[in-house]
Amino acid sequence: ANILGSPVGTNATPNYSDLSFKLDFANGKAGKFSIFGIGGTSDIEFLAEELDENDLFADPNRDSRAESNLGILGVKHNIILDERTYVRTVVAASTAQSDFDESDLLDNGRTFPVTRIRDVNDRYTLSSYLNRKFNAKLSLRTGILVEYFNLSTQVDDGEPDWETVRDFDGGLTLYQAFAQSKYKFNEKWVLNAGIHGQFLDFNDTYAVEPRVAMIYNFARNQKLSI
Repeated sequence: ANILGSPVGTNATPNYSDLSFKLDFANGKAGKFSIFGIGGTSDIEFLAEELDENDLFADPNRDSRAESNLGILGVKHNIILDERTYVRTVVAASTAQSDFDESDLLDNGRTFPVTRIRDVNDRYTLSSYLNRKFNAKLSLRTGILVEYFNLSTQVDDGEPDWETVRDFDGGLTLYQAFAQSKYKFNEKWVLNAGIHGQFLDFNDTYAVEPRVAMIYNFARNQKLSI
């Protein structure tokens, strides 16, 4: 970028690549299945010897490198129970990893590591809901979401001596359930109402929340939501 005649940004160049796919299978008596996935990797280096005075993202006395990786794989299933009811279920697994390293440049030309960050987040998810349309005015959706997180996160600081700032390695599960209804009074007024609950087993805490929204379609392609 160029602001007021001065270049703004960085000389560092990110490297990245990704691949995604989705496979759909024919709809049969057991329902319709889809398999999907995405994977990606990226990294960038901020090297002091390659920087100039206009660089906003790096320290001229320090080398740093960031790297991240992502992977997702899942299966989606949709089955029609009758002309007014269907069930949709998704099972998925994902991993997200990020590394960050910083080193100071010493007068003798060597480098001294000052920061090291290692984070890994693995997640396993089960999501399923049932959708039922009773008539032209009223429909209901109810479902669950279960997520298991396996976390490995660590931050080490080397200034002035190595010290572990953050270190956690463990798992936790978040359970969620909901029910929501949609009632269409007429072409202009629509009411959405429901309830949502969640429970976290890491510290045995829970929350139950009502949800409500009123939608007023007062003109073509225009609406007001509260």
